[in-house]
Amino acid sequence: MVIGDNNMNTNEQFLSEYKHLEQELRYDGLSVLDYENSLTGNTAEKLKVCRIMRNYLSHNDTVFIAASREQVEFLAKCCESVRQQSSTAKDYMKRVKLFNTKTPIKDMLTTADKYGFAIIELIDNYYIITNDMIIHQLANNHKYIDIPKRQPKNTYITKMTRLEELTKNIYIITDNGAATGKYLGVLDMRDA
Repeated sequence: MVIGDNNMNTNEQFLSEYKHLEQELRYDGLSVLDYENSLTGNTAEKLKVCRIMRNYLSHNDTVFIAASREQVEFLAKCCESVRQQSSTAKDYMKRVKLFNTKTPIKDMLTTADKYGFAIIELIDNYYIITNDMIIHQLANNHKYIDIPKRQPKNTYITKMTRLEELTKNIYIITDNGAATGKYLGVLDMRDA
């Protein structure tokens, strides 16, 4: 039997998925063996085979054995399972009411008091207004938020981003990690 490039790609995908699983488990202080020992039955056996194959492929040539597409998919499912059990942005986000540029500052105060900030929806972006900014605008007798021409850069993340990956900041959470999306929330990590 001749192993072609297709099998090499599968082996590379296998090793990549295994590495992703290791990274997900590392957040929880676990190894793949620890995770394997927490599983039962057929799932534990499959992961054991994958672990042995990974060790061989990592330390020897990659043509003696070939990973299957099913093994790659199995590792991806394991990785997703671990990720779903972890603390992610969607678990702690707040769905904050969005305001527009015509909203008076006085109408934003309740939201700003509750969350420490308010959000103005712009054409292709969001402008985050902190309590300090609102106080400054009110002190200058502004009735509406004065939106600067050059806005600060927002940090967008997906809802499945792990909390361990975040620093002290305000994050806008969307379904795809971009400025647009139906799924929208905010995560304030400044006091975390």
